[in-house]
Amino acid sequence: MPRKKKIANIDDIYRQAAIHELAGEFAKAESAYREALAIRTNPGGWGLLGRTLALQGKYREGLAAAKKMRSAALKYRSHSLLAIADCLMGRIHHDAGRMVLAEKYYRESLEAKARPETEIFLGNLLNSQGRSIEAKMSYQRALHIDPQNPEARYNLAIWYKTHKDYERTVKHFRKILETRDDYADTHQQLAMALWHFGSTGINQAKELLEEALTEDVKNVEKHLFLAMTYRLLNKTKDAEREFRFILDDLTPDSRAYLLYADFLAEKTRRHDEAQALFRKAIEAAPDNGAAYYYYGKFLLNNDCREEAEEVLNKAAQLGFEKAEILIENVMEHG
Repeated sequence: MPRKKKIANIDDIYRQAAIHELAGEFAKAESAYREALAIRTNPGGWGLLGRTLALQGKYREGLAAAKKMRSAALKYRSHSLLAIADCLMGRIHHDAGRMVLAEKYYRESLEAKARPETEIFLGNLLNSQGRSIEAKMSYQRALHIDPQNPEARYNLAIWYKTHKDYERTVKHFRKILETRDDYADTHQQLAMALWHFGSTGINQAKELLEEALTEDVKNVEKHLFLAMTYRLLNKTKDAEREFRFILDDLTPDSRAYLLYADFLAEKTRRHDEAQALFRKAIEAAPDNGAAYYYYGKFLLNNDCREEAEEVLNKAAQLGFEKAEILIENVMEHG
């Protein structure tokens, strides 16, 4: 194939690589990026290759590709390219668990050029290390760079929610929905924050979720949150209607079985139905410690002490801390 024809095809190769990445076919994406770089090298191509290598856990090779991008950025004296290359190196170190190096490269990236994405990555790293105030400042800087960035605002909202500042939590989640009505699980997160404002907030959560479901009628999670909101409002029939809709018309998951089981046990005293649903919740997610824990509590409340102990021990083995506390406080001390 003549070189001109090969160069003309390079955009098609990059498009195909992107399709493979979106499909999670990272080895195929890697192959396509290498093919494109064999035709013509460019800094962006090395960056894309580095990212897809890292997604496969090939951190050393990913870093080598990112370094080639960085060298090109320095050669061209491009602050924008250097910021992206340093951020990519930070991400690879971050994914590999090398937090000191990750932070170093994130900060070097920001020195080259402030980018909201890099501030968000740095904020997430700092948050994971318990450096909460620094993390908040990173998210705020990301928003200062790009006030419309939904990821920065989402992370800041979650930060406020974690610190029980529900007024600011609500403010930021509502701000996201003004421009991105479909962003992540914002409706559900906002609903949970509104629950903290008593009946007024719970009613607002109900209206929010009802409206959201008019455009997203098959969303299991939103229906679950609406059912829980009805439960908080003591609208038992409405809550049960939502649970039944999920089980009969959608594709229920372990949470749907578990929450409906707990609802039946606590609100309607239909213990046989509740027990069957607790078992379905465990069947659907056998590694879910919460399912064993709530089933164990149910059994304990119904004087099935021996079986409850077995189920709660399983929850504890799966790392559900509340199970250990319940075993110690109730089972062992009678």
